[in-house]
Amino acid sequence: MELKLIDFNAKFMKAYMQWCVEHPEEAAREETAEELYYTMYEDWLKTPKSWLDGKSPESYFADIGDAQMYVSAWIEYTLEEIELPDPLIDCMLKKKEEVYPILLGILFSKEIAQKTMRPEDLLKVCGHAVRMIALIGKPHPYKRYIALLKEQTEDSLFLEEVAEVLTQAGAALEPLLMDAYAATTGEVKKTVVDVLSHLPSDGTILNMLLGEFAWPDADIAFLAGCLGRLGDERALAPLKAAADKKGLQYYEFKEIRNAVEQISGEEMEKRDFPGDSLYDFLKEEENGL
Repeated sequence: MELKLIDFNAKFMKAYMQWCVEHPEEAAREETAEELYYTMYEDWLKTPKSWLDGKSPESYFADIGDAQMYVSAWIEYTLEEIELPDPLIDCMLKKKEEVYPILLGILFSKEIAQKTMRPEDLLKVCGHAVRMIALIGKPHPYKRYIALLKEQTEDSLFLEEVAEVLTQAGAALEPLLMDAYAATTGEVKKTVVDVLSHLPSDGTILNMLLGEFAWPDADIAFLAGCLGRLGDERALAPLKAAADKKGLQYYEFKEIRNAVEQISGEEMEKRDFPGDSLYDFLKEEENGL
């Protein structure tokens, strides 16, 4: 059986909006609207549809029972940027023992199902594979993630998903991530720095962050946030010194102040930044202007 690429979520929304037009009073009840929406959605998934040859959306996927077909459909939905149908996700979760090695195969391969993809498409699928592995609760191939991360040159969904996973991986990955820090540039390096700031460290990460923070063209606000997250008191003196620099913008001072308070618990004295567009805007909001 060949799975058709159907936007099930769009079809449900069309049916739901039609119901709202026909039942305006019920649809307008705020206290029951959310519960009603999800109840209708669950019922809709179980109800046979003529456009599925009498199958319900749930049975349409459940009757397949083949992990490879589920992953193939998942790839097609991903590439076409159509929202993944919940019944497809449910089937992949039920077949997770078979789905997991297929996902690993994608992450360790340069091709999918013997079909060569554009690098950007493969990277998109890999990003969704990271998310799916997290969803099914299987071990992440951290070393492979970092190896792929080192090959990246710009921001992407893959970078975003891997960063979220790596921040929870623990200190054991610090050497590999420090290697990635040395091997990357631009937004990719910035992502690695952010990930490292989530990890406990004996001082290596602190020294790296302070080195970055000391550069004349450093992203002060971003790095202050990283130092605050790391929570090492040895960062307090450089942070306070940076707060007194000439030409500091309000959003930079705000992040420095937040970092100092996060590390030490002490409140920094507030400063005025007249003429700074963000400061002036927030001041007007505060005064109700």
